[in-house]
Amino acid sequence: MGSPGRYRIKCRQKRVSQRLKYKENYQLIIENQNELIVKADLEGRLLFVSQTYCDTFQKTREELIGQKYMPLVHPDDREITAKAMEALFHPPYTCYVEQRALTKNGWRWFAWSDKAVLDKDNNVVAIIGVGRDITNRKIAEERLRQYQDCLEDLVRERTKRLEEEINERKKAEERFAKAFHANPNPMGICRFSDGIMVDVNEAFLKHSGYEKSELLQKSALALNIWVDRHQFARILQTLKTKGRVENEEVLLRNKAGEIRTIIYSAERISISGENFVLFSVTDITERKQKELVMRRLERLSLIGSMAAGIAHEIRNPMTTVRGFLQLNMSKLASERDKEIFRLMIAELDRANEIITNFLALGKDCSLPKQTKNLNQVIMELYPLIQADALNSHMNISLDLGDIAEININENEIKQLILNLVRNGLEAMDQPGEVKIITYMKNNQVILAVRDQGKGIKKEMLYMLGTPFFTTKAEGTGLGLATCYSIADRHNATIEVTSDEQGTTFYVLFPL
Repeated sequence: MGSPGRYRIKCRQKRVSQRLKYKENYQLIIENQNELIVKADLEGRLLFVSQTYCDTFQKTREELIGQKYMPLVHPDDREITAKAMEALFHPPYTCYVEQRALTKNGWRWFAWSDKAVLDKDNNVVAIIGVGRDITNRKIAEERLRQYQDCLEDLVRERTKRLEEEINERKKAEERFAKAFHANPNPMGICRFSDGIMVDVNEAFLKHSGYEKSELLQKSALALNIWVDRHQFARILQTLKTKGRVENEEVLLRNKAGEIRTIIYSAERISISGENFVLFSVTDITERKQKELVMRRLERLSLIGSMAAGIAHEIRNPMTTVRGFLQLNMSKLASERDKEIFRLMIAELDRANEIITNFLALGKDCSLPKQTKNLNQVIMELYPLIQADALNSHMNISLDLGDIAEININENEIKQLILNLVRNGLEAMDQPGEVKIITYMKNNQVILAVRDQGKGIKKEMLYMLGTPFFTTKAEGTGLGLATCYSIADRHNATIEVTSDEQGTTFYVLFPL
């Protein structure tokens, strides 16, 4: 055996050898790390740097050892680095900081994880740091932030634009609503698919006579507003193919059942992706009536001109022929021959009556009038019209109210009453009754003649009073025309109501 001293030497050598080998292995591991590894004292002087650190900053260990690390840090990041390192002096004696440092490739971002080295009394004696190059991550983060900022800007811009569009749409809707509801023309909106009313303006309510609650959520067909459903179907088809209807003349029925002549215009519109129909109506009933009056007056004027020119030339030979017929009839012995002569005289009288009606239609001068009570005129005529009624197996009844006196030409008013009563008698089947009524209303004296006939078709009512228009098989169409002419000369108006129970003519005389 060797001496104890030699053994101790060998053991010591072995331990030194192992320690050197361990140090070499540790050094080898450190040198092959991609991270930057440093050791610094408490003042920030570098005590050790790895090869990666040297390569990154393009300096030798000799140039770096003993130098302070902080000058390499970007000036903007030095304050945050110093604050982060203060945590090394307090448990758990670690810190983390991201900073920029000046390398051979310019300013690069590094993430440092530092840890304090403690002595046996837990005093900090050194600092060990491990750093990673996070420049690519920072660049990606910056790009992501820029993208997010750009995206946020786009979202803000789009949101602002949408808000502006919504505000403009709201303003447009408000303007449309104001124009729609304030429009003096009757207007409405209904769904295109089923015709359900969704809105109407005040003018439409006033014109139709309906309340808003009676119209909304109901269709025009269900309300029976359209007189001609085939016309409605045709207009609907036009809306489907062309998208609009312009100035279509239609007949609509209001709540009171009155049929009005309307100019109808409509356009298909889209609201929130659903199709609707915006329509407007213009009532031309009064205009049509005025046009009818003008046409009637034009015909009356034409007839008057004709009558004035030919009445005298026709009546003279007719009077002569009638006289010879009467003279020769008195010489005849055969009753059969006399009946033939009577028939010829009756036909001449009928022709003369037509000429008289022509002359009455053509009167355009102001005839002498006097103040008289209409009831008195009717009572004077009553025996005559009662006789006409009895001959037709009919009846005449009177309902004469307390009325004021008016300025009239008595002969013309008698002719008007006779024409209206005879028309009523001819319109009825046996037995029947014609009623003559007088009363006051709205500062007017009203004469009404009511029969119990089958009534006049609504589409024919507007033609009444037109010369040569008649609903009777053997009528001339001059009787009512004469009545309208007489009414015009007395500043009176004639109105007609008719249904299956009969027809009533109203003559309204102003006081």
